[in-house]
Amino acid sequence: MNAGPSFKSPAPLKFFILVFARSIPFRLIGAVAEHLADRLPVSSFMAFCPMIAALMLVY
Repeated sequence: MNAGPSFKSPAPLKFFILVFARSIPFRLIGAVAEHLADRLPVSSFMAFCPMIAALMLVY
């Protein structure tokens, strides 16, 4: 009998590698453009990296 849908969870290591890889450009741009912006730092966009990585793994 089928007990219901079975979900495969991707390896957590893939998730952390994707988050790290997606955050590198924001860190580099933030370090270069630190003195250009007086408002929100560019590196604050790294908050979306875990969501993007999770969507990539689920898709």
